[in-house]
Amino acid sequence: MSLLAAEHFEQHRRPLRIAIDEPCWWFNNVTKEQETCIRKSQPAYNREKSLFYRICRLLTLNIHLVFVFDGPGVPEKIRWKGKRGVTKRPELMKQILKCFGIPYQLAPAEAEAECAKMQRLGVADAVWSGDADALMFGCDLLISDHRNAKEHGDQSRSKGRTEKSQTHVRGIRAQKMKKELALDREGLVLFAILASGDHHPGLSDCGTGLALRAVREGTLARELCECHNQLDCTKWRVKLIVFLHNYPLAKGIVVPPDFPQYNVLKQ
Repeated sequence: MSLLAAEHFEQHRRPLRIAIDEPCWWFNNVTKEQETCIRKSQPAYNREKSLFYRICRLLTLNIHLVFVFDGPGVPEKIRWKGKRGVTKRPELMKQILKCFGIPYQLAPAEAEAECAKMQRLGVADAVWSGDADALMFGCDLLISDHRNAKEHGDQSRSKGRTEKSQTHVRGIRAQKMKKELALDREGLVLFAILASGDHHPGLSDCGTGLALRAVREGTLARELCECHNQLDCTKWRVKLIVFLHNYPLAKGIVVPPDFPQYNVLKQ
């Protein structure tokens, strides 16, 4: 993290500015048992102390932070089985941020979407979130926790068998992803619609390999993102069926009449 901050300052002559997805940051600072309680909407544990020390470490690196909280319009997510967040939690977190003099704001809906918007507008240089949806929302540089195995040789990446690195983070640059994987913002939207995402279970029997093949088809991703209503989505569905029909490994996949749903696409 220090290297990223130093390189940014050397190139731009100003501190690195990071928009932080606060709900995701808080959620990734709990244990497996506490995570279970959160998912069941039970009272949360106080983890602000852990976040306090984490903020201190970043501030010593001359990094400017802005925290973004989920807003009233946050939709339900499949992996959260309901709206994320805890009712009373943000208030203490906001008090801590005020004491630090760190700005924060309430997003209209999802915090990661607002963080990505801030980067697109030049208010932030990077987004810190564990939710890759930020890339679909237009994030250019996504920072997330780097996790190390608790036991040497353990290849599992599960949260219970790993721990956050105190010195390293993971960084995903949209330009590099587009160059190496042919995945741009529009392609990520199509990938999520087909292979499942936070808001949609995806197309039944469509795996990640087939979804990636559809992204690289050429026009499906762009035309999907150009849909403005359910009628447009219905017309696009026909093109998807043609693609699946011409791809041998996709035989047998049935596209529902209402796929994709425009309200899901908007989210």
